[in-house]
Amino acid sequence: MPTTEAIQRKIKTAQDLQSVVKTMKALAAVNIRQYERAVTSVNEYHRAVALGLQILLRHRPEAMHVALDSMARLGALVFGSDQGMCGMFNEQSLAL
Repeated sequence: MPTTEAIQRKIKTAQDLQSVVKTMKALAAVNIRQYERAVTSVNEYHRAVALGLQILLRHRPEAMHVALDSMARLGALVFGSDQGMCGMFNEQSLAL
């Protein structure tokens, strides 16, 4: 049969573990909200760029012909993140 001290140590360990789990849950909730805001921002940015391109092509349709004529040039726009918890986004971007 375990001693009183052994049982108290196990209880203390369980309490410490519970504290760690609560902290991890709180951090996860904060990160989720941060990423939700990032998604909203990216959606707004996409909408603004799409509207800007529509306006450009509506008022200057010749810009499309210039773009098609210069298709021999290749360019890339790459987004990355120095933040953690982004999964393999940076690795996948580099592989492209």
